[in-house]
Amino acid sequence: MAAELPAGCIAVRAPVSGNVWQLRTAAGRAVAAGEELLVMESMKMEISVRAQAAGEVVATYCNAGRPANAGDLLVALRPAGGVAR
Repeated sequence: MAAELPAGCIAVRAPVSGNVWQLRTAAGRAVAAGEELLVMESMKMEISVRAQAAGEVVATYCNAGRPANAGDLLVALRPAGGVAR
């Protein structure tokens, strides 16, 4: 069953299919726009996944060392000010 995005949050999704190599955030953590949230590995390349906006990480839906498919929900981010665009 696919994870549901909490109301008022921005979805941070896997840009490619691969493995989550490093998870660099956690629920409850404040992040800046452009801050690295996690690193994926695909075809021996590292792909940095960054926050689209400043805000608070509400939930993570991935673990280091586990696979993710392109488009999978990885992180729910509540933007600063509480308004998802």
